[in-house]
Amino acid sequence: MPAAGSHPASRDSRNGFLSRPPRPQGAQGAQPGLVPSASADTRSATTALDNQAPVTAPDHVTLDYYDVEHVHVLANDTDDSAGDLGICWIDIPADTDLSAVLEPWWADSDRARSDDPDRYVDLGAESAAAGTYELTYYACDRQYLTPGTLTVTVRAFPPPTVRRVDGHPGALRVSNHGYRTVKLTYFRSGHYSERTRLFVPAHSGRTLRVDYNSLSYFADTAIGPLSDGTVRHVLR
Repeated sequence: MPAAGSHPASRDSRNGFLSRPPRPQGAQGAQPGLVPSASADTRSATTALDNQAPVTAPDHVTLDYYDVEHVHVLANDTDDSAGDLGICWIDIPADTDLSAVLEPWWADSDRARSDDPDRYVDLGAESAAAGTYELTYYACDRQYLTPGTLTVTVRAFPPPTVRRVDGHPGALRVSNHGYRTVKLTYFRSGHYSERTRLFVPAHSGRTLRVDYNSLSYFADTAIGPLSDGTVRHVLR
């Protein structure tokens, strides 16, 4: 019988991100915990009966805005057949913009894909709103799978501010309150082809000067877009 809190790995449940669960050990069509037919190898039957379900431990990862991380959720999980331990699938809440792919899709091996278990999660924050999310992944061997919890925290990244400098017509102060360098692309409103770029390091500010009255801009970081806007009456 399956161990408490675990499920047979032959259960057919997956989503578009995930790979196929590994095949049960033993004779083709054998169910977890059952002795295969008499024609099957006796040692395989004994191993199947002796096998214990994987044991999972909670995981936590923090991602920056639009960042990507390889999360090795199995690093603190255990199984009596460590070489067979893999990740069968992961559930992503529908109301988030997180992305997750089980890796590696294909390892450097000539073995069949079903014999080469996925070992980590390629997790992306994408445009997910800042906050904390709880995901469920399933650690599996050739007989059982066990749910585990992956808590994901996405850090907020405040957009930069672009403001006129009082008493200095044509001058604007760009302030970056975030933790990455911001690239500000600015131009005379309606004249994108005349754009200029300004890089503002994390937690700092820069002053720019223009000779036109309406400035439009786009702000982004090396890994994703941030904001856009227009400042009018620049020469006032």
